[in-house]
Amino acid sequence: MRTRRSTDAVVEVILDSILKGDIQPGDKLPSAQRLGAMIGTSFVSTREALKGLETIGLIEISHGRGMFLSRDPLS
Repeated sequence: MRTRRSTDAVVEVILDSILKGDIQPGDKLPSAQRLGAMIGTSFVSTREALKGLETIGLIEISHGRGMFLSRDPLS
């Protein structure tokens, strides 16, 4: 049986929120620290997952402003 990685948990929560419509394109996401606390993952794991989501274009990280769901996240 495969153990679920903390970074996977963060990605799953964000994707689930997108699919449920809880977050919409352009919406601001909670800070990495707050998101990690909500999910129960470390700051480092949360930040790593968010960087991966930024790399594939799902979120946009704007230093000093925050993290936002991309305008066209699932296309």
